[in-house]
Amino acid sequence: MSLILIFSIIIRLVAMGWSIVLLRSMRNWRMGFLTVMLGLMALRQTLTLLTEREAWVIYVTGLTAELPGLIVSIMTFLAIFFLERAISEQRRARQALQESEERYRMLFNSGNDALFIHQLTKEGVPGKFIEVNDIACHRLGYTKEQLLRLSPVDIVVPEKLGEIQTIMENILTKKHSYFEIVHLSKDGKEIPVEISARVVNFKGQPTVLSIARDITERNQAEDRIRHLQSVLAAIRNINQLIVHEKNQKKLLQGTCDILNQAGDYMLVWIGLIEEDTKEVLPIAQTGFEEGYLTSIRITWDDSETGKGPTGTAIKTKKPSVMRDIAADNKYGPWRKEAMKRGYASSVALPLVYEERVFGALNLYATLPDAFDEEEMDLLLEVSQDVAFALHSIEIEEEKKRTEEFLQNIIDSTSDLVCTVDLEGNFLSINNAVTKQLGYEEEDLIGRPKIKLAVEPELFISAFKEVLEKGSISNLEMPLIRKDGTIADILYSVTLLRDNDGNPVAVAGFGKDITERKHAGEALWESNRRLTTLMDNLPGMVYRCLNDKDWTMEFVSEGCIALTGYEAPDLIHNKKISYNDIIHPDDYNNVWDDVQKALENHASFQLEYRIITADKTVKWVWERGQGVYSVKGKLAALEGFITDITERKRAEEELRKYQEHLEELVKERTRELEEKTTDLQQANILLQELDRLKSMFIASMSHELRTPLNSIIGFTGIILQGMVGEITAEQRKQLAMVKNSGTHLLALINDVIDVSKIEAGKVELAVEEFDLSSLLKEVEESLKITAAGKGLKISLKTPGRLVIRNDKRRTKQVLLNLLSNAVKFTDKGGIEIKLEKKDRRVEVSVRDTGVGIRQGDMDKLFTAFGKIDPGGWPLQEGTGLGLYLSQKIAKLLGGSIRAESEFGRGSKFTFILPL
Repeated sequence: MSLILIFSIIIRLVAMGWSIVLLRSMRNWRMGFLTVMLGLMALRQTLTLLTEREAWVIYVTGLTAELPGLIVSIMTFLAIFFLERAISEQRRARQALQESEERYRMLFNSGNDALFIHQLTKEGVPGKFIEVNDIACHRLGYTKEQLLRLSPVDIVVPEKLGEIQTIMENILTKKHSYFEIVHLSKDGKEIPVEISARVVNFKGQPTVLSIARDITERNQAEDRIRHLQSVLAAIRNINQLIVHEKNQKKLLQGTCDILNQAGDYMLVWIGLIEEDTKEVLPIAQTGFEEGYLTSIRITWDDSETGKGPTGTAIKTKKPSVMRDIAADNKYGPWRKEAMKRGYASSVALPLVYEERVFGALNLYATLPDAFDEEEMDLLLEVSQDVAFALHSIEIEEEKKRTEEFLQNIIDSTSDLVCTVDLEGNFLSINNAVTKQLGYEEEDLIGRPKIKLAVEPELFISAFKEVLEKGSISNLEMPLIRKDGTIADILYSVTLLRDNDGNPVAVAGFGKDITERKHAGEALWESNRRLTTLMDNLPGMVYRCLNDKDWTMEFVSEGCIALTGYEAPDLIHNKKISYNDIIHPDDYNNVWDDVQKALENHASFQLEYRIITADKTVKWVWERGQGVYSVKGKLAALEGFITDITERKRAEEELRKYQEHLEELVKERTRELEEKTTDLQQANILLQELDRLKSMFIASMSHELRTPLNSIIGFTGIILQGMVGEITAEQRKQLAMVKNSGTHLLALINDVIDVSKIEAGKVELAVEEFDLSSLLKEVEESLKITAAGKGLKISLKTPGRLVIRNDKRRTKQVLLNLLSNAVKFTDKGGIEIKLEKKDRRVEVSVRDTGVGIRQGDMDKLFTAFGKIDPGGWPLQEGTGLGLYLSQKIAKLLGGSIRAESEFGRGSKFTFILPL
């Protein structure tokens, strides 16, 4: 056997064995089939060599014919060799593919973003998902099998479906796109997502790969930032409102409106505390309320209604948060009404300034736990700003009331009152200046007073003198009226100083004595006596707080003569409080008597001792009353204090004399008959003293009325021509004298009547009378005056109506109401109507006159409460008519009610009991 044959057989056997090994590892049927065929070929050739003798002969003999068989064996071996290599490479490729798929699957399911691969239809709309990751399934609440049966359209909220077509067009055009949309989970939860989408080939077909990132927390953070920025903007707007708005209600309502617009608050309201009832009264509110604030009661006491967030915030002066209204037991009294309106959480912030609590700012939200620490800090800043504003408004209102009080006093007088700065320029003027000199405020304010002076040198000299001495009295200075005529003014000028004693301005108090000169010595003497009387009345006017120090807010210059202290020493207790001046044995009685009067809203009259600056003890008489705010809260005390030391001394002397007489009577009983004459003389002396006292009380009214009646009477005689003809100018001047005298007499009568009523010295003369007839008398008395103005008075009565009351006082009130209607009506008419209602009668007087602004209604029944008609002619009057009428009405057991519409008329109703 040749070596070639042996080598061929070995090759065939190795190829056959190798094919068997390869066949065991084959998994691909095609490759397995090829391996089997190659193995069978090797086996066949081997068997052929072993079974065919001729083949062996050929091979043994070494014929060349054995070469083709060897070549076939070698090719078979090589085929199996290369097949094994191909199988190994296929195995390695399959293993690499498996590892790649595992890495892909691991990457596909890793991270926090949801991955979606969906088909593209021919129409360019999204087809079904062909691959999703585990995050997508978990986020949307579907299994993978469920999600692969859906398309992107099935997981988008309905309101966003209209955007799908535009998004797909953008993706197909640019091959990629970024957009935001809202997914809808299986359980209906909305999930805002940010999607990065691009077109990719997946398994040989174009698809869209979308990476969806949940931006819920980011949106919440952005919303929170926007919310806090809105609150910051609200703080800025509220601070601007605080700077410009001085009306308390408008300020609080504006604050609620700004907060409601800026924040996602369901309701914002502000309540102020009521000291007496311990309640929190809602003043302003904005948002969804639907009667919530009227259906609940909130207090700041220790009761159950005071344990909620609002009451707690006020009592602790710290913010109080209700995290979950539905679960917090402290919200029990209000939970039902709150949950009915959808309130889930709330916060109450106290309005505190310098330890004083004004009330609370309350905000409600629709979600539990809606107020975090950062927002609370911002809202607390708002509450502090509002509290400061309330404090400022309160101070400003108090200052305004004081200024109005002083201005009313100044404007009610016929004296010319003005203030000028240290340069001589006008700072302020009263009504008498504009009325008597003809100038308006804009003509004088800010302009030098020297331009009005007929003698500028006199003005300059007087101005220098008052700066040096502090005051000038009885300075006569002629001034130029606006119409060019000359007015002779009698001035008293005082230098005004600040609390530090530095001069700041000059105040002038003048009387126009031009008419007095023209009218004659009688009028001049009357005015001189009246001026002297007013200037020499001892005592001071004051305004003080109702505290233990009687802290003075204002005192007149009369305090120097009365107490020995200057006004700045007493104001705000700068050097000494008024309570320190009161004698220690008397101030408890003073306090108790004043408090008792205030409890009854009554005026008070006191007699007590004070210790002056030079340690002198004086007896004083004080008369005063409380001044109340619109809400009925006591604001201050106002009144007058005068020295009665001499009277007290006289009374003490009289008392001692009486005691002495009693002692004499006891000691000299036996000598009674002998001393009868002395006793009679003592009684006569006592009667004389009593008579003198009565004369002194009566002299105040007669001393003023007698010369005025003479002036009015003699002036009327001259005007009637009974003493000869007079010129037109004289008639004009005398008419002015008569009108001024009549005005002054009416003022004196009203003041005396008011004093009598307030002192309780008025006794009613009760009788039965026909009210209808009395109304007819009143109508007749004013019919001519009304006709002179072209007015018609109509009277409607039910016939005879008898009542029992004081007829004269009733007529006084009716005359006042009707004369006011005639005075303030220029066209139209006046209707008087008498009606009987239940156990009372009502007399209404309706006119078509100027009317009254709503803002001025509270001034109607105040002393000297004259109202600016605003564009209508200013009417003469004392400012006491309605004040006196209201007082008389109360004495009669009735009242007066007023209704008015500015520009259309007024209606006053006088109510009396039957």
